[in-house]
Amino acid sequence: MIASMRDNDQLQMNAYCDGELDPASAIEFERRLAGDETLKAQYNRLLSLRRAVRSLPQYDVPAGLQARIQSALDADRPGQASRPVQVGRPWQRSWSFQALAAAAVFGAVISSSVMVTMERYDRHQDVARAVVAGHIRGL
Repeated sequence: MIASMRDNDQLQMNAYCDGELDPASAIEFERRLAGDETLKAQYNRLLSLRRAVRSLPQYDVPAGLQARIQSALDADRPGQASRPVQVGRPWQRSWSFQALAAAAVFGAVISSSVMVTMERYDRHQDVARAVVAGHIRGL
């Protein structure tokens, strides 16, 4: 139980730092933060880590880096023909077709399950109507 509470605290703390908590949860977390020194120490460590990561310098990737890496890899594999690096890979195009096919199958499964559910609901409604009608006739 304590381990799950700590995991929950970590999740809430990260969500709080990212601004992802709803207002009520944020107020509750702030209340707990004010009353729990261990939680507050973890929160301060997380904030200092976030500041340290954000203060790291940003570097631009040099032009031609991919070509240099590919030539270094080709040099390490003598006897194999060098393959040109393709920017638009064929598997990316087939991936979109696979995603479309998966979406179509998913849509068919969902729509059929909705239709089956509606049919079952209608059957239950017919039984309910028959019971009510029989009760009314009996009066």
